[in-house]
Amino acid sequence: MVKRNRRGTSSAVNGHTRVLVRGQRSSGSREAADGAILHALGEELYEVISRALARFGVHGRGNGPFAHGVNRHVPSMSERVLSATSSLSELLFEWANDANFLDAAGNPKVLLVRGCGVTFEALAARHLPGVSVEEALSLVRRYGQVSIRRGNKVGLYGSTNIDTAKEKVTSLALAIRQIDRLLNTMLRNVEVARQTAGVRWSERLVERFINVDAWNEFVPSLRAQITDLSDRVDRSLAQAEKNALQSGKAKHAAGVGLYAYCIPAPKKPTSPDFSVLRIAVASRAKKRKKPIAKDSHHHRVERAN
Repeated sequence: MVKRNRRGTSSAVNGHTRVLVRGQRSSGSREAADGAILHALGEELYEVISRALARFGVHGRGNGPFAHGVNRHVPSMSERVLSATSSLSELLFEWANDANFLDAAGNPKVLLVRGCGVTFEALAARHLPGVSVEEALSLVRRYGQVSIRRGNKVGLYGSTNIDTAKEKVTSLALAIRQIDRLLNTMLRNVEVARQTAGVRWSERLVERFINVDAWNEFVPSLRAQITDLSDRVDRSLAQAEKNALQSGKAKHAAGVGLYAYCIPAPKKPTSPDFSVLRIAVASRAKKRKKPIAKDSHHHRVERAN
């Protein structure tokens, strides 16, 4: 799933929204186009990983996948693909949160497809400029939780999430964005940990070894918690985004990434191997040029936030 994210220029959104449109092309041309996009996404993934490895101090050698180095320019195909899904989610977000589109009970109204004012056509015109109403309706029905109602009406019956898992292209694009964001968070925390000041960005990994049936029973309740948390974060950041747009200052992409997983248990050593930690401690000790005073902050054990 992908949550809403402020889109770029209208022209970029218009062009890349059509990456998601499937019905107007033959299967052969669709596969060729998808293949080209997937190849570009693959190059971008290598670039993201090689750039992070360089910041960790790992550099490619020989003719391996990272041999090209980190300065090679690779267009951000993932951002191009996800600009379309983000625009769809923006449309659904307004539908589910704008008072004009809510009924007396606070639920999204069932909308007329066409017309001015509080209609689906008005939403599509704002968030999907240059895309026809029919095309916009097809997209939100395929990737969102939207259904056709009697009387040429349409209803939103679920969350504002966009289901990127329906296409390989959107799934890979979202995976690249998640990997890039996670690596940047980890790298920032490493850099801040070496300094005396700075705020670490939160990252957590909670893992236990359980039966897959127990996990499958747990997932529905977990999904509800993740959706609730992401919706609350989204609403909070939406106001900060409005303020940022008015400030005139440089913008930064900020958010929270959440995911759940269940994989075969990795092979664990028979006993914990502390040798790597000892090497790291010894390496840091050699780099110190001056003895540390007893009241120094270096003696304090601090929990990462």
